[in-house]
Amino acid sequence: MSTITWPGKGSRKHKFTLYDIGTDFRAIGACYIFTKESTSGKWTAIYVGQTSDLSERFDNHHAMPCIKKNGATHICVYTEGMRDAVERRKLERELIDRLDPPCNKKG
Repeated sequence: MSTITWPGKGSRKHKFTLYDIGTDFRAIGACYIFTKESTSGKWTAIYVGQTSDLSERFDNHHAMPCIKKNGATHICVYTEGMRDAVERRKLERELIDRLDPPCNKKG
């Protein structure tokens, strides 16, 4: 199983597991990043989110048109310590601020 380490706040780093879009997941809390490989071994964040139930299908996700338009091919998942909603939202905000993904922009 492949992993990608995404930078967080300051020197923090978060190791996510990489999956193909369409992978079925267990019902578990997680932060996730829709991504694509921009150059060999370099990944670009398209959308960062969090959920209390990763098993819910992403087909009807509100940002899916933008995610598809931006060419996302994979989803990165981080589950360590993500049972707590406050921790999930905190990590989600940290990653959005650091990675500036196009599909998280308002307007």
